[in-house]
Amino acid sequence: MVKRPKYTEETAISFYDQVSGLISAGVFFLAFIVAVLFLLWLSVMASRARINTAVEVVGPELGEDEKPEGEADDIEEPGSEFPEVETPQLADALEALSSAVSNIAASDREVDGSAEAMGAGRGLGSRGGGGLGNGGPGPWERWEIRYTTASRDAYAQQLDGLGIELGAIQREGPAIVYITNLSRGMATRSGTKSQEKRVFFNYNRGVLRDWDIQFAEAAGVNLRDKLLVQFYPPTIQQTLLELERRKLGGRTVEEVYRTVFGVRPAGGSFEFYVIDQTYK
Repeated sequence: MVKRPKYTEETAISFYDQVSGLISAGVFFLAFIVAVLFLLWLSVMASRARINTAVEVVGPELGEDEKPEGEADDIEEPGSEFPEVETPQLADALEALSSAVSNIAASDREVDGSAEAMGAGRGLGSRGGGGLGNGGPGPWERWEIRYTTASRDAYAQQLDGLGIELGAIQREGPAIVYITNLSRGMATRSGTKSQEKRVFFNYNRGVLRDWDIQFAEAAGVNLRDKLLVQFYPPTIQQTLLELERRKLGGRTVEEVYRTVFGVRPAGGSFEFYVIDQTYK
């Protein structure tokens, strides 16, 4: 009987297989590294995302018998940027604009950015006769200001560069605590509502509102029963009015529904410009 020969076969990893495996592993490893780096890049870009937050203007209240000083009925045509008033009566308009904060009354509801929310009476210019813009609402009621900034420090530099002060207004009482030099160590001073004649703005919500609160807390200002606002110097009021006037392009301020302003760097400081203007 003839025995069949036994065939055996040994398997082994060839050099080709080894090289191919190493290349595949290297490709997967590089893909993983690229994915990680891409995610890191996305997180950095997100952290640098520019914050664009709107500020609502709060107009001070007039006493029940007080009338604004008056403002132009006819507004000169113009180019582009910022809120209302006629050139001939600009000074009068600004005086009316900056009616006293002394009539601000306590309000136990959330301030929504309107003049009425802070006062016992109606908003500036809402009562008959002599209001800004032919007895209509004050220009601040159609103004919106947007800050574009990447950090709280940059935001503080913008406020300082524009001469804007934070103010904590006592809801029940005459006192106001001012916070200045936000980017340079901060300083505080005290004042009263009866002495304050400037227009002020406040945020309803958002990152910039949170930063304002952080500035106040860092300065040691207790915000309990106080309304935190931004006081704008008269020069800014004039700038906003003139920029809005230029943007009208043949229209009148009575036709303006909203003027949106932005802040941008200019000559080592900052300036306002008109982003958009919509009409009724």
